[in-house]
Amino acid sequence: MPLSTSIVRVASPVFYLALMLVLFVAAPKTLAREDSQSTVEDQLIERERQRWAAIKRGDSPGFASFLASDFHFVSGMGVFTKDSTVKMMANLSFPEHVLSDFKVLLVSPDTAIVTYRASGMASFAGREPYAFNERHGSAWALREGEWLCVYHHFSPVTKR
Repeated sequence: MPLSTSIVRVASPVFYLALMLVLFVAAPKTLAREDSQSTVEDQLIERERQRWAAIKRGDSPGFASFLASDFHFVSGMGVFTKDSTVKMMANLSFPEHVLSDFKVLLVSPDTAIVTYRASGMASFAGREPYAFNERHGSAWALREGEWLCVYHHFSPVTKR
């Protein structure tokens, strides 16, 4: 038997054992990092859903609790602070809505951007309900252990 074949036969079990050990030791760290990131993504998506639920049930203090003190909302109507946004949202009702197509971009360990699609029926200040289909984007910051929304924007979905 050639020398190279005997080395491979002897080295193969040792090589595979070492490879399995490296993978076993490395895998939990990799999985933990992915689970941690996934947990942050899930938490931010849930906070977006909870924010919408607070608006739907007319809970202005609950809605405001998701917003940072320096929060800004931008839409075709203008730029709004936290206080003016909370007052405006008190006039908005959602008989039905669907949030979908969530994407979360972790910009840093304490900053994230969440985008999604919102559609359904809404009514503002008791006016006739209207259908809406929009794309939303929020910037979130982790402050004192809590994710707070610092910026929000939406645009109607248009046909290309």
